[in-house]
Amino acid sequence: MDIREIIKWSLKHWYWFIVSVVLCGIVAGIWFLHQPQTFTIQASLMMPSSPSVKQNNRDELLGILGYDTQMEPQDQIEVLTSNNMLEQVVKDLSLTTDYAHKTRLGWRTQYGDKQDLIILLDSVSERLIKVRVETLRNGYRIAVRAGLRHRFSTRVASLDAPIATPMGTLHIMPLHGKIEGAYHASIYPLPVKVSQLGSAISVTRLGRESQVVKLALSSSCPKQATDIINRLIEYYNRDASLDKNRLAMQMNVNLEERLRLIGHELDSLEIAIEDYKKDHQI
Repeated sequence: MDIREIIKWSLKHWYWFIVSVVLCGIVAGIWFLHQPQTFTIQASLMMPSSPSVKQNNRDELLGILGYDTQMEPQDQIEVLTSNNMLEQVVKDLSLTTDYAHKTRLGWRTQYGDKQDLIILLDSVSERLIKVRVETLRNGYRIAVRAGLRHRFSTRVASLDAPIATPMGTLHIMPLHGKIEGAYHASIYPLPVKVSQLGSAISVTRLGRESQVVKLALSSSCPKQATDIINRLIEYYNRDASLDKNRLAMQMNVNLEERLRLIGHELDSLEIAIEDYKKDHQI
């Protein structure tokens, strides 16, 4: 078949091209709608001045007394994203469990006041545990999975009573009355969730000499990402303030001790001067 025949056939069956373009557009639109949107939350944080920058009177006095009140910006960034700091955020916001609700457009993350239920497991596991809750006409279907070998499934008439599973006792508590549809929860071990959060948070300096760092976190739930960033900054500022206050208190104690020693030495000096005057009849 030469090129003329191909062109004639294409012009004769032009409607197939229109149909294929429309079908591809519909498929692409459905795929796009089913993909969860990703939002990037950013915040800026001013780090304390480094030793090369002029310090205030208290910091200068602490430095004279041998207390280093400043850290390099890179060290401060390490503190900001340390496991201890991230662990506090994970525990405070209950991030070890991720919730999702199945809608017509696929699974959608639930968090905070938009969350329909809370799922608690009374045992601590070193593996990821997935829980699926489906509403039926006369009850609920509960499926629990931990790895490839541990699977459990049961049906219950209500969620009022705890559910015993091989992985532990399960407590499912609806937050806004009766739940509808299917829900999925992923219960992570605390170290795993802390590691995931540390990898997801990006901390960069605006410039080599800048004291401002930018925090960024991408998530399908913008409110959760905002809460994580705000709580992380809050904990960092709180710990920095506690360190300053602890150093100031320690400085006050040492100052009082040194003033007492100086006063004792002055008293001894005055006594020595008086004895010298008496001995020499001055």
